[in-house]
Amino acid sequence: MWQLGFPSPHVHYFDSASLIAIIGRHGFKEIDRHRLASLSASGLYARVRYSRDVPVWKAVAITVAVTVMIPLLRLLPSDSTVWLSHSTSTRLTRAGRCRG
Repeated sequence: MWQLGFPSPHVHYFDSASLIAIIGRHGFKEIDRHRLASLSASGLYARVRYSRDVPVWKAVAITVAVTVMIPLLRLLPSDSTVWLSHSTSTRLTRAGRCRG
């Protein structure tokens, strides 16, 4: 992945089928899911320049080009989803583990 070594909120990447299987195996059920915008102009320049391998002029050009394209890119499907789930068990142990 091109983001290797970059600070990122992503720890793991899952597809929908795997995530449903994982949460189900651990006693959770999906409540809802919401799509997030894939790209934001806020902080874009800093993200492009983070590794310092990209020259300033090129980072500015990329930032301007992508910022101009954001309205068009929002017409495409999002690649980020927030999942809401809840435990199917009502009892919790002291350690916070579900008990059926």
